[in-house]
Amino acid sequence: MTTPAGSSSPARPYDPGTPTRWLSLAILAALACAPFGIAGVVFALLAQSAQKRGDRAAEQRHVRTAKIITLIGLGLGAALLALGFLLTAMEPSAEA
Repeated sequence: MTTPAGSSSPARPYDPGTPTRWLSLAILAALACAPFGIAGVVFALLAQSAQKRGDRAAEQRHVRTAKIITLIGLGLGAALLALGFLLTAMEPSAEA
């Protein structure tokens, strides 16, 4: 095994699909866009359960679904927030 320069521990392959990573982001998405965030939390928890059972195929499937749903929720939440700021900025002032 190779080690990164200046490191004494072996390099680990990067795994972008860990259930815990998507669970954290899904909770954030639930605050931004509740329906997608809640679905993302459910699929991330299903992935964690499959990981504990050792069912790698189900884990990968659930992680992929959690990732897609969570990213959609975060995107919609950001878009709605931007739209709210834009509409607020465009309101005519109440100066008399």
